[in-house]
Amino acid sequence: MLDPIALDYIDYLTPYLKYVKNWQLHFCIVPRKCALTEKIMWFKTCYRGTRVIGTRNESPKEHWYIDKNEFIVWSLKT
Repeated sequence: MLDPIALDYIDYLTPYLKYVKNWQLHFCIVPRKCALTEKIMWFKTCYRGTRVIGTRNESPKEHWYIDKNEFIVWSLKT
C-alpha cells in the first residue's frame, strides 16, 4: 500500500488530478507509470483518466494512469 512519503506526493498531486475526468478501468498492455506512486504498470488493470486541455474544438488530451488499488485509496481520501 501507500507509504507516508507517497501520501505527501498524493497531497501535492490532488489539485492537478481534480481536472482529470472520465476515470475508466483500463488494461495496460504498454508499460505505464502510476501518477501517484510512480510504479511501472505492465499487463495490469489500472484506471485511466482523461484531461482535456484547451477548448473542446482543439481537444488536446492528456491521459493519467493510476494503479487500481491506489485509485481506490486515493478516491476514498479525496
